[in-house]
Amino acid sequence: MEVPTRQEAAEATTGRTDDKRSAPAVSMVEHYEEVLYATLRNLWRRKFLVLSAAVLAGLAGIFALMVLPKTYTGEAYIQVAFSSTDANPGGGVTIDASSVVETRSRVIKSQQLARRVVDLVGLQRLDPEIGDGAISSWLQALVVGRAGMTDAYVRDRAASKLLRMLTVRTEPRAYLITIGVSASDPELAAEIANAFVVECLREAQLQRLSEQLARARGALAQQAGTFGKKHPNFISATAAVSDLEERLALQKKAAADEIIGLESVTLAEANAVPSAPNPTILIGGMVFLGLVLGSLAAIMFDGQMLRFGWDKMRLASLISLPRSTSP
Repeated sequence: MEVPTRQEAAEATTGRTDDKRSAPAVSMVEHYEEVLYATLRNLWRRKFLVLSAAVLAGLAGIFALMVLPKTYTGEAYIQVAFSSTDANPGGGVTIDASSVVETRSRVIKSQQLARRVVDLVGLQRLDPEIGDGAISSWLQALVVGRAGMTDAYVRDRAASKLLRMLTVRTEPRAYLITIGVSASDPELAAEIANAFVVECLREAQLQRLSEQLARARGALAQQAGTFGKKHPNFISATAAVSDLEERLALQKKAAADEIIGLESVTLAEANAVPSAPNPTILIGGMVFLGLVLGSLAAIMFDGQMLRFGWDKMRLASLISLPRSTSP
């Protein structure tokens, strides 16, 4: 029995003859280059389809720019100032100024401060921006019940909505805090941003007075234990405590103008230029989307191109691919 040669065994296994193996082979890289060139030729043949899709998408972007609600952003700035008492309270550990800036930024984003902003601006003034519609009110009544929709609940819900409109940025090295509020009304956006500035400064002053009051009360207790209640030092310490308590009470009710003068601030002003939607991003994004969809449509509409690609992929092997002689 004649034993087949290695070449004959390879032909029986692969199904290729010498004629087939002698045909020039094209690599996978060349195959994908052919597919790429064919795709580009197809796109060029259907360039009007691609351009039409891009133009229609751009017109849709312009229409969306006209229909979508405009959003305006009001920005206010707080330049945090530090005194010797702030830097070294009571002669204790020195406080890092940048940490104070970060702490204040977290206070601005707190629910407690947002409630005070609601009280300062007023629910009636905020209603056009954060008021609930008929469906939203019905859902809230369904969830919490009519009895649960108290003034405190409405106030907290308004504060939560204000926090979603708020953005706070800090620059610790410059000791600068930027407060931004976005709303559909530019004047209201500036008013809310300024209200956050006022309440932030009020909170900082209240904290400062509270620390001074705590130290004064400690000194008063020490004077009482050392000299007695009729000693001049005790009387002086008592007067200092009374003065700080009065200042603390007045600070809680101080007007906005009195608060703003405590530190260097730049109040927000109504900005007539909307911050969103951005025309460049919206229209440019729609045009790009139109180009992509138009290109896909051009490729899908060309059945010959699809057959060319799939036939090549079906015939491709891991090593080589027979070169096609068809155009």
